[in-house]
Amino acid sequence: MNQPNIVILGAGINGLTCGFLLQQSGYPTRLITAREWQPVADDPGFTSLYPASSIKPVTVKSPILNDLLRESQEHFSALLQMPESGVRQQIHYEVHEHAEKAPDYADQMTNFNLFGNGFTTGIPKRDPGIPVSGWHYDVLFADTPVYMPWLRRRYLEAGGRIESKTMTIDDISVLPETLIVNCTGTGTIGLFEDDENDIRFVKGHQIIIDLKDIPEEIRFPGFSYNYTAGRDVYRNPDGGAADVYFYTRSDCWILGASRQECRFDKTGRLTEEPTAHPMMVIGDTPVPEPLYQINRDILLESLGLDID
Repeated sequence: MNQPNIVILGAGINGLTCGFLLQQSGYPTRLITAREWQPVADDPGFTSLYPASSIKPVTVKSPILNDLLRESQEHFSALLQMPESGVRQQIHYEVHEHAEKAPDYADQMTNFNLFGNGFTTGIPKRDPGIPVSGWHYDVLFADTPVYMPWLRRRYLEAGGRIESKTMTIDDISVLPETLIVNCTGTGTIGLFEDDENDIRFVKGHQIIIDLKDIPEEIRFPGFSYNYTAGRDVYRNPDGGAADVYFYTRSDCWILGASRQECRFDKTGRLTEEPTAHPMMVIGDTPVPEPLYQINRDILLESLGLDID
């Protein structure tokens, strides 16, 4: 039997997606991972735990972004017809406390509308007296606790193989495959001869609220948002305005923010994390104070929920 000619390193959402699409396209693959995704694990090195999983461009920049977005929407629109996949569609708001023009991707989003174009109510705000600009559209969303196990099953059903093994740089040098696809994320340090100073990592912060702590009547409000209050309220270390976000999953609410550059050592341990604001601890998790404060005010104003 011929060995697969493609090996994928990493079994997070990127590794499984890559393997599934390659298998569907007729390319046999195997996937090697030190450990598989676990929905209850708490590991900052495993970025697939709480991804937003919304099919929309935010921080991604690419000369072929429009093509990537169109292909992604086509793929997940098909999955929307499969309830077992965990893909759903919901309204998403992008709100700014300053004048903001429509984004370049506006014509690719379903039911895209600028605020004021016949739509002035229901906009998430932290203060009803603060004027905002922005837009809303229907977004495709993958509910990770449902989507990840489904994606793993589909990959295996398509003929893919998953092997649990901790790899070293010496192991990689003797892999028999002709093509190696690296989907290890922070695990790439130590596996390849790249200088870690040349690798750019971007870290976010999140507050996780268990669904059982949310009143049943508002557990699934049917919307998500990104909200930019302005650099005087919340800013990145480089001084630019930062946003916060909110979305719901089948097991929790996610209150998030930050896209901060950071560094990891060769063991995958976080060693440097610049921030422009004081940190506060929620549970055992340190987060920038504005992440909590802005989301708290929006949820109180929009849903009547006091997360204090």
